[in-house]
Amino acid sequence: DGLQIEVNKAYEKLWGFPASHTVNKFNVLESKEVVETGLISSIQKAYAGESVDVGEYQFDSTGATEADGPGRARWLKTIIYPLKDSQDKVKNIVITHEDVTERKLVEEALRKTEAIQSKMVANIGDVLVIIDQNGINQYKSPNVTTLFGWQPEELVGNSVWDNVHPDDRDSAQKFLANIAKASDAGGTTELRYKRKDALYVWIEVTVLNLLSDPDIQGFLGNYHDITERKQAEDQRISLEAQLHQSQKLESVGTMVGGISHELNNILQGMFLYSGIIEEQLPDDESLKGNFKQLQAGAEKARDIVKQILTFSRKAGVDMKPQPIHELIMGSLALERASIPANIDIKQDIDTNCGMVLCDKTQIHQIIINLCNNAEHAMKDRGGILSVSLQSAQKTISKGDPAIDVLELTIRDTGHGIEPADLERIFDPFFTTKQVGEGTGLGLSVIHGIVEMMGGH
Repeated sequence: DGLQIEVNKAYEKLWGFPASHTVNKFNVLESKEVVETGLISSIQKAYAGESVDVGEYQFDSTGATEADGPGRARWLKTIIYPLKDSQDKVKNIVITHEDVTERKLVEEALRKTEAIQSKMVANIGDVLVIIDQNGINQYKSPNVTTLFGWQPEELVGNSVWDNVHPDDRDSAQKFLANIAKASDAGGTTELRYKRKDALYVWIEVTVLNLLSDPDIQGFLGNYHDITERKQAEDQRISLEAQLHQSQKLESVGTMVGGISHELNNILQGMFLYSGIIEEQLPDDESLKGNFKQLQAGAEKARDIVKQILTFSRKAGVDMKPQPIHELIMGSLALERASIPANIDIKQDIDTNCGMVLCDKTQIHQIIINLCNNAEHAMKDRGGILSVSLQSAQKTISKGDPAIDVLELTIRDTGHGIEPADLERIFDPFFTTKQVGEGTGLGLSVIHGIVEMMGGH
């Protein structure tokens, strides 16, 4: 009928009062706490002859013990089973309570700690990783999705090298092998890491050797995205190189521009007096021939002075809006006559490019200079000279929006330019041609013209 008829010493300790307070006095079926916890239904099942494992639940101990204090709830693990007589009828039921409060408190504290750690790992700016001694991913923190697009389960179990850029893989493997030599050794390196969209980003990888740690048994790593920093470094290096080149050309341009003006004045006097002398020459073919050679040399010198003045931006120019495709096609038509037959010219010129503010003579000079260089590179074996003019969108400086431009591209199938020479190709008077074959002014003049036009 629900009346408690016997309790043990542990019962007295759990609830904090002697057995005399409850034996033959407390009816569990009438207990408010028993009803509220749902324990009543399990007791009724036991009366019906069924053993019931109630499980774990909270129960108010009423604060009877000093340790509990007023109203402290305790966690109990309860099993209820029937005691039957010889005719298999239920005589009494036995209720066992195991106090699991301390374990539940420890579990709750651990759960909170794990929840805090999980949130910290998920919200930290970097990706935390664990890699075993064979280079297999054992753990990737959740924010690998935010930073690189991968779900952790897509990476765990796969080789860490799968996402390292092929050009960085060898150095990264040597880096990890070096750390593996000593327990608790660590280090930092930089490499390119593949995102899920197949793009590579720069990351800084910090690794600690915890192979001997029983909990980690691997390399504990940290991935820090440094793409913006690397881009800023590249931009700084590029800007420094541009500034250095600009300062160098400006300095040389100022110097040679002044000299060229003086030379031009001298040449003007030479041409004036050569005209007078030519009229006074006797009718001697040999003498006239020699004089023509002098005039030809002076004219060549005048052409070089013009190129220098163009490079130094001191020559007068006639800037007008003009259809640049017509200028380029006209220049190529003139070039065809002087280019050897074993060199083919292929044109891909967009005739709907519109107008460009430029000087007709200077555009012609760009084409002539570049085609002459291409011809020189292919003169022995012949080849293909390709000229393209196309509309495009280009980002001139990193971080700037893309703008509409016209892109003039001239290619040849010749021997190319040695990498060591690339930094000097715009230097005035620098040439890789034999003595007498070039002045070294072609590309520097082009550089000056294009910058004068506001191009790149």
